[in-house]
Amino acid sequence: SVGPNHDAVLNGASIQLGGRYGQALRCTGGYAEVLNSGALFNAVSNFTVSVWVKKAPNADGEMVIVSKHRREDESGYFMEFKTDDWTQFWLGNSEDSSQGTTPGFQSDMDDGLWHHWVGVYRHGVLPAESPPPGVIYTGTTFMYLDGREAGAEGSEGPVTNSHSVLFGAVHQDPNLGGGIAYPLDGWLDDVRVYSRALTPE
Repeated sequence: SVGPNHDAVLNGASIQLGGRYGQALRCTGGYAEVLNSGALFNAVSNFTVSVWVKKAPNADGEMVIVSKHRREDESGYFMEFKTDDWTQFWLGNSEDSSQGTTPGFQSDMDDGLWHHWVGVYRHGVLPAESPPPGVIYTGTTFMYLDGREAGAEGSEGPVTNSHSVLFGAVHQDPNLGGGIAYPLDGWLDDVRVYSRALTPE
């Protein structure tokens, strides 16, 4: 269950014991989809996504943790293992929008332990750097790993789309066959979405 009236349907994923807080979502190419979430969980103002993640042994490559996005669409957000040495929380209205990235944290996540990921969008908090051409920053995206700030960059919002929220994957571009992309090999627990910007405290 994902809060009142927001159930998630398992698609090849399973619920197992041994989570960070009791049970966990086990993804081995499958995922969970939050029902009736297309018009909800958009980042229209201050916004936070929080999740506990444990990577499976020997898992590597690009794997999405949480998403409300479809590949090749311009608006959305997702958390992912981008490469073996790069994790990120991406939020924006175009492919040029900035992303909070955290090089060097991948080695910490091959230890078989649970790690806490938090992505935060603070509307109206503008970065010092200038945006790319054609982009207007409306706030800043932050990423925290295990309580430490791991990246912060300007972002373009608000972010709205009609795609459902997925745990453990992202919607694939229909031109590339549809379905899902970048499935997770690991465990997720205590996924939370807030309509406010949480602080490290």
